Amino acid sequence: MHVDTTDKTTREKNFADCLKAHPVDILLLLHRTSWKIKVANNSATKRVVTELHMHTLLNFKFKSPLMMISYFVHGTEKILRLVRQINPKYYDNNISKIDFAQVRFQIPQENQDKIHTFLEQCKNDKPYEAIVGINPFGSSALFNFDTQDWINLAQLLASQFPNILFIMLTYKENPCKLEPFKEQNISIFENDNQLINLIALTKHFNVLLSLNTGNIHIADILRIPTLIINKTKERYNCIGGSYGGEFDAVYLPKNWAQNYKHYYATYTKKCLDRIQKLKKQQK
Repeated sequence: MHVDTTDKTTREKNFADCLKAHPVDILLLLHRTSWKIKVANNSATKRVVTELHMHTLLNFKFKSPLMMISYFVHGTEKILRLVRQINPKYYDNNISKIDFAQVRFQIPQENQDKIHTFLEQCKNDKPYEAIVGINPFGSSALFNFDTQDWINLAQLLASQFPNILFIMLTYKENPCKLEPFKEQNISIFENDNQLINLIALTKHFNVLLSLNTGNIHIADILRIPTLIINKTKERYNCIGGSYGGEFDAVYLPKNWAQNYKHYYATYTKKCLDRIQKLKKQQK
């Protein structure tokens, strides 16, 4: 399985440097891990809003909503519960006025141009029927396939659907480097530190195949169909299609690795079926 090789000390330093470079009065800490709480507490941030944690109980710098069983709570609702802590009265009086179905990304022209150039190079004058994104990387190290199996999946799909362009997603600092593919309809997009480039590219996808990571939330907002792998524990927290798009998943239980081949085969079959459906939709 793909494992993030960035050590804890480096992650702490990167987070601390980020808070120092971009000082804020209020920090919403979505992932309440001990080391993030430690870094946030030592930062110049005046107030940190996060879910309750044993290290925040007696610390007045931290503010948290009341405890609740979060297993059945959608991830968006969990985030909004944190936002409410900034000003509960203002939140309660205004949240109903927001139509989240109207959420749109504003993509600068320079980023659109960069992605347009990249795609033209990938296509090399070939009129592909559709574009499918494949993202093998994320922080869910224990609930992910081996990188080589993602590569094998991409190659299988590329051979089955030669008129569809497949784009493997990675990032500049990724310790796991992808080698160029011999298949003409598989390209690699290595993003820099500008998230907006990833958003601009995702907008061109007809389908995104991925593990559970930030990419699927971008695709969800853009109403791009997603087919993901995710741990069973998060089947309620992370549900796509929230903005009107399509969503499907293969859920991995706690000891899924003991039956790795079964889950990989199941996901592969779903991918083949989903791309076949896409092919029919393009006719």
